[in-house]
Amino acid sequence: MNIKEWCIVLILPVFCLFGMAQCTYDNYVKYKVAQAADKVVKERQ
Repeated sequence: MNIKEWCIVLILPVFCLFGMAQCTYDNYVKYKVAQAADKVVKERQ
């Protein structure tokens, strides 16, 4: 394997992990926002 192939092999998993982390973080934020909104709705009733 040449250097270019090694770079691709090493960089791809990093991008995958970063993408997964970003996705998980986005879902966590959406969940927290939904929870907060739910709380506000319950307090208003």
